[in-house]
Amino acid sequence: MTEDADRRRDLVLPAPCTPDTPAPRGLTLGVDMEELYFDVGEAFNRLMRALDRTWTRDADDPKVARVRAALWTLPNASELVQRLDDILNRSRWEDVGLERDFDRLMDDLRQALSDDDCPWYEVGVFLARFFLCVEIVDRPPTRLPADYAGLYRRELARVVPSLRFLLTMLPSLPTWSEASLGLRGRISSLDRHLDEWDGGSPAWCHTARERAGAVFTAIGMTYGQNLLTVLDEALAAPAAPAPARPDHGNAADAILSRLDELTATMQAGDPLSAEAGIRELLVMTRRTTGPRHRLVHMIQMRLCVALLNLGAATLATALAYDTADETRLHLGPQHPITVMAEVNVHFFLLVTGNEAEAAKIRSTRLAWLLSADPEKLSPELKKPRESLSRILEEYEEQRS
Repeated sequence: MTEDADRRRDLVLPAPCTPDTPAPRGLTLGVDMEELYFDVGEAFNRLMRALDRTWTRDADDPKVARVRAALWTLPNASELVQRLDDILNRSRWEDVGLERDFDRLMDDLRQALSDDDCPWYEVGVFLARFFLCVEIVDRPPTRLPADYAGLYRRELARVVPSLRFLLTMLPSLPTWSEASLGLRGRISSLDRHLDEWDGGSPAWCHTARERAGAVFTAIGMTYGQNLLTVLDEALAAPAAPAPARPDHGNAADAILSRLDELTATMQAGDPLSAEAGIRELLVMTRRTTGPRHRLVHMIQMRLCVALLNLGAATLATALAYDTADETRLHLGPQHPITVMAEVNVHFFLLVTGNEAEAAKIRSTRLAWLLSADPEKLSPELKKPRESLSRILEEYEEQRS
């Protein structure tokens, strides 16, 4: 159920046709969100780790890019995008709260959609879930340590009534007539098959898989083997010697510990060695966590300080601005990492004599922080507020 020939999936025919009208936005968004939910939820990543295999969606994955683009059009966009990126970053680590947090994100996304988009979104979610179930029952994994056919047949008993209700409701929507004729016809065909539900026999699931796949084809999306099936087939191949597995549970602590060591080196009077080490740590962390993880932003902020200590104030300020803009875009304007990054920009502007630009940062990005009651701020926001207040006090003392 991906739009492009994703290297992680083996696509199956038929190839997608070009729809005569754009697919309802809510429908494709629902499909994508449910697939991402399966990828990070249902203990899937823990299963992968147990089998000495790793998999995560990259930030530039076409599916992730489509979802992020859709989220940016909604109310509270920065918060929704921040939460999505945070979940995808955390999926690289052992995190038992991912499924719960993704559930909440999907609920809040549903609330943010328009009245026209929301019903189609619900159909997309249940359609993707339905396809996953019938595919696993139709072609169950045989090498994985669980009865997945039985598990997803039971899940079908929950999904089928909900999907049937949603498909029956669609023709009453004002937007139904705006959908392509091909899409409407294939939805109706699937709806008729749901009327013949027999409890999830392999034959029924085989036909259901074909008709659900035809719906995806009608909206210009191809569909592929789910990742359980891909993993099952991979296990059939002779096992290659497994490389040493990194201890992801301790990786963040190791990164922060190394960053502290390099900071100590800088404070001891060797900024050149510190700057080289921080650059190496930044490259390694990007490869480990992805380019948008909060650790990457933290290291970039420390690199700014190292550059300043080397006399490269202009470069340090430019990097500080870039970091603040990145965090503002991906984490939101009031995220603690964003706030600290913007406090850093303010500091570098004052150091380099750009007082007017620093005043602009205070009034446009940090005024809310200065006017906030410190007692009502979270512990994570109190620290950058204290830093900003201290910077301003020291600056005023130097001017007087």
